[in-house]
This record gives sequence, structure tokens and C-alpha cells, in this order.
Amino acid sequence: MAHQRGRLTVNDQQEIPAASPNDGLPPQLSPMAADVPHRVHLSMAETRPRSEESGESPLGRYAGGPFLTEEVLRLTSKPAEPDGSETVQACPTNDLTPLQRRIIAVLFRLGQEPRLLLDFPAALKRAIDVLIDAYECESCAIFIQDEATGEMVLEAAAGRLAEAIGVRIARADGLVGNVALEKTVRVVQNGKDAPRARVEKPPPSGPLLLAPLTINDTVFGALLLEDPRQGTFGDEDVRLLEEVQGYLSAMAEVAHLYRQAELAAMYDGLTGVHNYRYFHERLQQELSRSQRHGMSLTIVLIDVDDLKRINDTFGHLAGDETLRAVGRVLLHNLRASDVVARYGGDEFAIIMPQTGKEEAVRVLRRVMQRLDGESITQEGKSFTFPGCSMGLSTYPQDGLSAVDLFAVADGLLYEKKRGKLDRTP
Repeated sequence: MAHQRGRLTVNDQQEIPAASPNDGLPPQLSPMAADVPHRVHLSMAETRPRSEESGESPLGRYAGGPFLTEEVLRLTSKPAEPDGSETVQACPTNDLTPLQRRIIAVLFRLGQEPRLLLDFPAALKRAIDVLIDAYECESCAIFIQDEATGEMVLEAAAGRLAEAIGVRIARADGLVGNVALEKTVRVVQNGKDAPRARVEKPPPSGPLLLAPLTINDTVFGALLLEDPRQGTFGDEDVRLLEEVQGYLSAMAEVAHLYRQAELAAMYDGLTGVHNYRYFHERLQQELSRSQRHGMSLTIVLIDVDDLKRINDTFGHLAGDETLRAVGRVLLHNLRASDVVARYGGDEFAIIMPQTGKEEAVRVLRRVMQRLDGESITQEGKSFTFPGCSMGLSTYPQDGLSAVDLFAVADGLLYEKKRGKLDRTP
């Protein structure tokens, strides 16, 4: 055990007195920390009251923990004074209602591991695990809205819906679509009798509890709880979800935004292929792997011919559409193991792991044929694909380092382009 300013570091099984020095504990919550143990991780069972008569409650363990927010303070505070003063005083934990205990327990468990906000799938899984434990239900699913299409995408699920991850539901389609439009927590006592989306197969067999995930009154996703064993979801179940949905929404949005930032750092926004930075990072990884295992590796540089002429003749939007077409054809016709990136303005680069020169040429010949057959359309105007020039090099025949391989591939690309220019009348 180590004590640092404002934080206690312990292993998961070690209990320490909360009365130990804790500089990070707000004074409003200090009464909750008196003579009760503090532990880093609590299960839902551990957060339930031990004795109403004695007033002992594990809720006291929340004090000094990693989730000290206005929500917890509001739920554990006495009402404001009659004269309107804002004096806040923490109330004894045995004065909390069962519902307040459930709310605090869920909020506490959701906030135990802030680092999950940097991992979108893990954050959603954590939310699902906590909710299934809190409601003692069988199934839980979280849908996130696709900003481009408006569809609700099933991003994470447990129980019956786990096999449907990736399913898309249109807005206003079925229960999930409707709850996103209504923006209210909703109970459906018999899922079989309720309208369902075309993708909801088999239909739900028991009561459902649904809630929108909203940020600033804008729908971000939806949450669904289902338990065919349960007779109904009661008023307290609804209230619990109403109280925690704000935190759930914020948690999902932050993790989602972080994932989007990660993807933006890896992909080219115009073409959808990887960007220059990711390409070089991945090239070093693949080259090291080829060196360790004695495998071939081929890199390819592709340059779009006459892109400037297209921009000047048809406009820059037509040039952008040409680049998108190249990225699309490369992604759809290369192998899953190949790495495609936009290397520069009109240049693309490919890493082909475990691939010798002959095999690479065979694959690229097929890709070039597909590109030559492309027709670009922009604002009603169509033109044939202008063609590409290509250069490639293979490890270890053409070089042992990324610099050497690029020099060879770039030299061959330049020769191809020069030859085409020399033949131009």
C-alpha cells in the first residue's frame, strides 16, 4: 500500500481504514468516511446495505473513491434550508432510500475505471455489465447512432442480442427507433406485442426497458434491457435508469469521440484509406516482422496520371472523386492483409506482407485492370479514368531498409511516368 497526495493505492483485495490520510476527500463527504473501510473495487452485492438498524452501510466506502461527483453529493445531501441558503450537509447513509442506494451503486461502479473512456468497446461492455447486475436481467444492448445515416447501430450487447452486434435500425423503426424519437424512458410489458424493427429476430419474449442516450437534448444512442424471467419493470427501475442515463450518455459519447479521434489519426478523410503517418508506422512493423521470420515484403507506389488536367478541365471536385475511386478500387480488390494508404496528393502506397515480386505483380495487374475500367462522374459529367503509373520493390532483393525500398520503388515509378511523358505528342 502506498499513500500519495489525494489518492490511495491498494491492491483489489486489501482493505484500509478510510480514516487514513486522504487529502482528496471533499469536506462535505467526510462524515461518510468515518470508521468504514475503503476498497477500490466493489461488486453490486457489496454496495447493498448490511444493517438498517445499526446504520452500517457500505455506501460509506464511496467517500474518497474515484467517483466523487455532483450526482453522488446530490443523492446523499439534505434538502436546502427553508431560507433558500445553499448549505449542503451530507446525511447519514442509513437515511438513504433503497432507490438512492441503487443509483449511487450504479454511478460508483460506472466511474470506477476512468481509463475505459479511452476504449470504446470496453466502456460499453462495462456499462452493460453494471446494468445487468443492477437489474438482474438477462439481456442488455447499447445502440449508437450513425451520424451519416441516422441509423441506430448495435455496438455492444449481452444475452440474446449478443449475436446481432452490427445490426442497423432506422430511426422510427421498431422500439429502439421509436424511443430515440420520443427521448423518454419507456417500459414495454410484453415485447412480443410491441412493434419491432425488421431486424429484430427473434422478437423479444419479455418485458423491455428502453431509454435514449442524449447529449444536450440530441439523441446519441439508445439502451435496451430485457428479461423474459421478470414479471415487469417497476417505477423504481424506470427512475433508476432516468437518473443514470445522463452519465451513461456522457460516458458513451466521450469513449466514442476518443475512438473517432483515433481513427482520424489513422485514415485519410477523402479516400478512406490509411494516411501517411500510419503507413510508415505499419511499414516499420511489417519490415521488422519480415526480418525476424525471413519473409518477403513488397511495397508499391501508385501515382494517378494527369490529375492536374482533370482538376483544370472538370474542377477540383472531379479530381477528388478520382482519388476516392482509386481508394475504393484498391480497398475492394487487394487482400485483407495488404495495407493501403494515401501517400501524397495524387500518390498511393501499398504494403504487401509475405509477398514476393511475382505474386505482387500478378495481384496488381488485376487491380490496374479494374482501375482502367472505372468511369468517373461528377455533376453530370463523366470521363474515363486517366490511368496510373506504378513502381514496386521487394525485401530483401531490392533493399534491407524502408529507405532503400522506397528509393527503388520511387525510381521505377519515375521511369514509368517519364516514359509516358516522352510518348506524349
